[in-house]
Amino acid sequence: MRRNIVYTSVALALIALSLMVLTVLYLLPKLTSVDAESQSAALTALNGTPMTRATAVSFFTGGALEQTVAGVDQEGQPLFVIVQPGREITTVYARDIESGQAAVQAVMTHLPDVGSVVSHVLGITGPSDGAGAPAAGSLVWEVIARTRPSGFVYAYVDAHSGTILWHFTSSDTFRLWDQ
Repeated sequence: MRRNIVYTSVALALIALSLMVLTVLYLLPKLTSVDAESQSAALTALNGTPMTRATAVSFFTGGALEQTVAGVDQEGQPLFVIVQPGREITTVYARDIESGQAAVQAVMTHLPDVGSVVSHVLGITGPSDGAGAPAAGSLVWEVIARTRPSGFVYAYVDAHSGTILWHFTSSDTFRLWDQ
């Protein structure tokens, strides 16, 4: 009787362990995969600029959809490579611009009712609509933050001076993000 209990316990433990291993093997590629567009932007940055290691790829939506690749050069100096449609490349060293955290702080300090920051990404603005928006080709930090009680603020902060160039607020336009 005792032997049956031991065998059954061992068998159940092996089945549970096998299920855990299979689950990890199934989920790991899905959790660590990178989309093809971000991978292409990172490879463009690594092959066409002084960047030797990419650490992050983010999408900038303040103009034509472009990707910003963050990384370091051979000396370990942080830099950003902006890969625009058509694979036009702009390289910016972090030491030459205000930090993303400074842009976030400017938004938190100067705009009312800003709650938590959703994202901030460096990019180059597209064509302006003339309604006070930054001029085309401006290097800016795009800061997206939640507002109180609900909604979002989109602010564009000059990457060189740290001043807020333009912002707009939505109320419930993007309710999907709140879910």
